[in-house]
Formats: sequence, structure tokens, C-alpha cells
Amino acid sequence: MRLYLSIFGHANKASLPLRFGLSLTEKRQQFCELANAIFDEEGTNQQRAAEIEKGRKHYSGELIIKKPDDSSNFDPMPCRVVVESPNSADQAPRIVTILTMGDVKGDLTVTRHIEGMLKRNQIQPSDLIEVFHPAYRNGNLKDSNDCEELWREHICSKEQPVEVVDQGNRKVQESLISDSSNFREAMSVDDIDEVDVKAPLTYVEMVIPGVQNTYVMADAFIESVEKSQNGSKILLTFINSKGLQQTIESFPLNQKLMHLAPLHNYAFDYLMERQQQRAKFAICMSPSYRGTFAESVTAIALQISRRGLA
Repeated sequence: MRLYLSIFGHANKASLPLRFGLSLTEKRQQFCELANAIFDEEGTNQQRAAEIEKGRKHYSGELIIKKPDDSSNFDPMPCRVVVESPNSADQAPRIVTILTMGDVKGDLTVTRHIEGMLKRNQIQPSDLIEVFHPAYRNGNLKDSNDCEELWREHICSKEQPVEVVDQGNRKVQESLISDSSNFREAMSVDDIDEVDVKAPLTYVEMVIPGVQNTYVMADAFIESVEKSQNGSKILLTFINSKGLQQTIESFPLNQKLMHLAPLHNYAFDYLMERQQQRAKFAICMSPSYRGTFAESVTAIALQISRRGLA
């Protein structure tokens, strides 16, 4: 059975690295095969109505994925997959998520909690492969507490910060971790429900004491992210609060502001990983800059979240 596994989205950024310890890195890997595929009628019928309406079906089999260099395949992975019907007859069904064979205690709870951690930048897909997968494989990842303990022990205590050399951004960092900030509220995430992944943007007004500009922390589905032709701006396309696709630009990174490049790149790298998923990002709402993607504030907030400073 020929299937399509997008390099972006939940299946490749969360379920595959967590459960099988790998992630696709090359576009040529996206077409894979489910050998010995068996339709799971019971699993399909037990889905929520919205999932059935999308034409999603459950199958079991052995997933075969090419290695990045295309020289050979990874060992077949016995699994269950949820696939969505293609838009046309010449397209392969798309893999929505990948599950292990049989029932794993706490699997759904762990998956949902990990999705929230990824969105807050507490963890990254590479952490799932290096830290979370071994624990999952050994049966030591059963609930949300296990996820948080792994993060505290192996990630946040060892994470090195991106240097904040600009006085204004240093003030933002100090204010966000102060007791007067609503940082935790701004970075909180709802219970992850994949059916609603493309729901309209929501936001929280950020309280950053002593900082002149005003910001909101948005939570939205990311269609795409790229850099402008000269590389000075990040162009972020997402689904806005009206449910429509919208593109906004970041502040420009010119020669006078090159010291902010680490923050600029940090935010860009995070959003690249979150394409076709929901993400957190700050938008400046001050009159002169209203609707500008605040990449430095975003990067600082993401670092604070990953290091557990607030």
C-alpha cells in the first residue's frame, strides 16, 4: 500500500520520532509503503464523526521508509497508521499519525502532552529521538509527569541560552520571567485535538512590565515560513482569527541589527519545524508596528519556556 508521509506535521514531527526514534529529513522519503496492509474496520468505526467525515481510515502493517541517502530502506516497522483519503485518484493517501501495534498504557495522554511541549518549545523533535523514544521503548513513559521529568532532567537544565546582547531585548527577558508578567498564561496550550489543528488563531495579550511596545502571543496553524529575498525578514503565513490565510513580516534584520541575528534565526528555526502544525509566536500591536511578527520577543519567550525559567 503506497502512502504519503509529509515531512511536515504531526506524523513526522511527533508520532514517528516518539514511537520509532526517527524522522524524515528529505522530501524523497515522503512516499513510503505499508507492507502486508490490513484494514482495521473496528478502529476506523470508533473514530470521532469529524475524523470519519475526513475519510480517515485505520490500517495495520509494516511501514517501509527510505533512508535519507536513498541507498536502502529502514527496517520495516510494525505499526498502525491512520490515513486520510487523497484529493485526487493520482495521489497517495496521507498518513495522519503512526501508532505502535497493540495498546500502550497512557499512549494518548503522553502524545497529547508531548504535542503541547513541542508547541511551547519545551522540547524539539530531536529530543523525542534522543531522550523520549528510549524511555517510551522501555515502558518508562506512561503519563504527563514522566514527560515533565524527562524534560527537567535531560533538557531544560542543560540548555544553553542564545545570547541576548541588546538592552531592549534583555529588558524583555527580565520582564517576562518577573512575577508581574503573565508569561505562563500566554504560553499555555489547550488540550491538543488534531481535528481542530486548523482552527482560527487565538491570542493572549502579553504583560511585559517596563517595555514600551505592546504584544500578543498568538496560537495559530502555520501554513509556511520563509525568508524574504534578501534574507532580512521572516515571512510567516498562518490561519488568522477569521479562519483565513494571512502572511505577516518580521522586523527587518539590517546591518545595524545584526547582533540580533541569533534571535531572528532561533524563531525562524522553530517555525520551520512547526509548519502544518500550530505554533506560538508574538505579534507587535503598537500603532507604528501593528501586525508585525515580533521574532525577537518570540525567540526570547521560546527560550524561557525551554529552559524552565518562568
